[in-house]
Amino acid sequence: MAGLDTVLGIMHFEEETIGIESLQLLNERNAMRKERRWQEADAIREKLAALGIDVYDTPQGSFWRHI
Repeated sequence: MAGLDTVLGIMHFEEETIGIESLQLLNERNAMRKERRWQEADAIREKLAALGIDVYDTPQGSFWRHI
């Protein structure tokens, strides 16, 4: 959608920001996933959810958004 707006110029997309604690948890979760430590990665996902961050895993990698 943001790419479409560069042509139309009618939508206003704001980039979401994240706190340092949440960023550290996301990095730690990514490391756990690389090591195939799924339970630890899931526990971190739950901590992020408690902080208002939803994490989505795709074949291209993980991304997050505020709940």
